[in-house]
This record gives sequence, C-alpha cells and structure tokens, in this order.
Amino acid sequence: MLKSAVWLLAAVLLIGCQSNTNRPETRPVIKPETKPAVRPAIKPTPTAGVIRGACTDQAEKQRLKVISIGGFRKVTGSGGREIGTDTVMRVSRAGQTYQVLCSYSFGDGRARITSM
Repeated sequence: MLKSAVWLLAAVLLIGCQSNTNRPETRPVIKPETKPAVRPAIKPTPTAGVIRGACTDQAEKQRLKVISIGGFRKVTGSGGREIGTDTVMRVSRAGQTYQVLCSYSFGDGRARITSM
C-alpha cells in the first residue's frame, strides 16, 4: 500500500511537471504609460485696436482724457518672447496736458498707466 502511494505521488508530480513544460512561459507585459505631448496654449497677439482700447479704458478709469496714442514698442521677456507692449499717450486732466506710459500685458490682457 505504501509502495502504491509513493508511485501515485511520483506520477502526480511527474504529470504536474510535464504540464508546466508544455505551456509557453508567460510573464506580465509592462507597457510604459505614454501620454500625448501637451503644448502650452498659445494666445494670439492682440491687435493694435484691442491694445488701444484697453489703454484708453484704463486712462478713463483714472479720469484722464486721451488726446493721442503713440506707436507701440514690443516688450520681451526671457528668451526674447514677446510679453506685451508699451505706448506713450498724451492725456489731459484739469486743464493740464502731459504724457503717460501705457503698458499692456499679453499674459493677463490688462493695461497699466504710469506717469513719465
């Protein structure tokens, strides 16, 4: 009886080993996660009319009357990338006429007026 149990155990082990050798080796396939390249959103450069309008609106908020707006000068940031414009404006308030600088930022679309 013991001899038959040993033979039975040997047969089971032998069959189990043979069944593993017939199967192809399987390993988990790990694929690297690929993400599409994300490009930063590029905002179109505002037109001269948009910049003039923003500078005029800001001047009026400061109770300045715009007489004239000069040409635009590019303002560049790091790497030479254009980040805004500057323009000289002739304005008046309380009977006095003077020049101010209007700086328009492309980043936030805001105009800021500073005295010269």
